[in-house]
Amino acid sequence: MHVLATARSLHLSASRVTIAGDWHENSDWAARAIRTAGRRSPVILHAGDFGLFDGDYLDAIDDAARDAGVTTLAVTPGNHEDWGLLAGMFAAHPGHAIRVSGVVWVLPPAFVLTVGGRSVMSLGGAASPNFMSLTRGVDWWPEEVVSDADVDRAIRAGWVDIMVTHDAVHYSGIAAVDAVTMGDGGGLPLVAIDYTRAARDKITRAYLAIGPTLLFHGHMHIPASSSKPGGRRVFSLGRDGDAIGNLIDVDLDDLTAAQLHVRESRPQATAPPAAALMWT
Repeated sequence: MHVLATARSLHLSASRVTIAGDWHENSDWAARAIRTAGRRSPVILHAGDFGLFDGDYLDAIDDAARDAGVTTLAVTPGNHEDWGLLAGMFAAHPGHAIRVSGVVWVLPPAFVLTVGGRSVMSLGGAASPNFMSLTRGVDWWPEEVVSDADVDRAIRAGWVDIMVTHDAVHYSGIAAVDAVTMGDGGGLPLVAIDYTRAARDKITRAYLAIGPTLLFHGHMHIPASSSKPGGRRVFSLGRDGDAIGNLIDVDLDDLTAAQLHVRESRPQATAPPAAALMWT
């Protein structure tokens, strides 16, 4: 994965945008999702665990995007990315979006872009709950967690229409998500519970201060949504393999959102059969 171009700002032209959840470097699923998204918009915003590693995956993404008419795929990084590479890129090009393939741009923390005139804040990263079983510098990097300085910069940037994060926020209003984020940790060691909650505290602090109309996040693999006061909404995205819930189509005129059904998918392994009913 190499730096092909950088940009201090991105202003993308589209009347609609597709928001995508975790793909986990699954090139077959990614191609299906890109085909589905391309029928609605040339722009995809990805909420992380995209699969930013060295390898042939980005070539497969470019091929699928070219066939589908997708011109830009902007990634808010998740925790399952090569943060050794990403941290070096972001340090070498501070505050810049970085193009790593024909269509894929990687967004640094607290980056604001516009799509169809709508402002979008990207604030990536999340804590890996299993970090104690991983090897630092091989498959885990502490840079996966957003810094307090990044959160402060995001807050200073001010209100945006749309916010894309990888991690969830506390008190999202989505019962299944809140049960995980505010629960007993599901048997995780206390150090892992503290690590994940501290990381989520930072994302929550930014979200509450910014107050976007729409928040989209991945990480939890729970396709669902909630409504907040003032017409605000929170969307939790499904993962690769979730035919319903992995992609959301947003009309940039009125910010209405609807699920996109990814065809030819395997049987759902992470979303419940009645996942569609969870989108309220």
